[in-house]
Amino acid sequence: MSKSTTHRIICFVGIDGSGKTTLAESLFNELKNRGLPCCFCYGRYVPLISRPLVTMGKCLFLHDEDISDNASYSSKKRANANNHKLLTKLYNSLILFDYYLQSVFKVIIPLKRGVIVVCDRYVYDTVINDLIRTTNDFHDAYVMAENCFKMIPRPDLIFYVRVPEDIAFSRKNDTPSLEYLTERSSIYEYLQTQHKMIVLDGTKCIADLHTEILKEALK
Repeated sequence: MSKSTTHRIICFVGIDGSGKTTLAESLFNELKNRGLPCCFCYGRYVPLISRPLVTMGKCLFLHDEDISDNASYSSKKRANANNHKLLTKLYNSLILFDYYLQSVFKVIIPLKRGVIVVCDRYVYDTVINDLIRTTNDFHDAYVMAENCFKMIPRPDLIFYVRVPEDIAFSRKNDTPSLEYLTERSSIYEYLQTQHKMIVLDGTKCIADLHTEILKEALK
């Protein structure tokens, strides 16, 4: 097995509770132990300069909505987005600008320094969880991801950690509902058919998954 890798950005995506963080950290530590220049980052959008906007957006789009009732929550979110299309576009644009600035420090600068970037979550997770879509058409999520990649580097290797929603739900105590995970799981499944993602069985033991990941990462 090779001791080096041609992959520069390696990301792990999937629903909450799938085991992304554990697997990403495991790969990062292995690459580091092999003497490869690498860094670990949380690759999903985090509200920084756009925090006030996010707070206002939640009040506008999701006022008094119970996130545990996922069907009502998602329906109301899309309806409000359609009723305020200009604000929705502005909201998404500012979030993406904020996300791009974060990516400069987390991803782009390390890449320029020749560092391998291992990401716990990435563009796909941001599109699914943080941007507002006006329809429930999964292709919209694909288009949003492609638009993100016009500014943010496209990953070289994508691991999609697939796990049954009920198992993922049992692993986390801060997930709103099982339906919340089911909806997002469907979008991930669609996106992995549109991009070259390596699907991992998140129910396997960590050691077996680590071996599988390392084999792909060191090609």
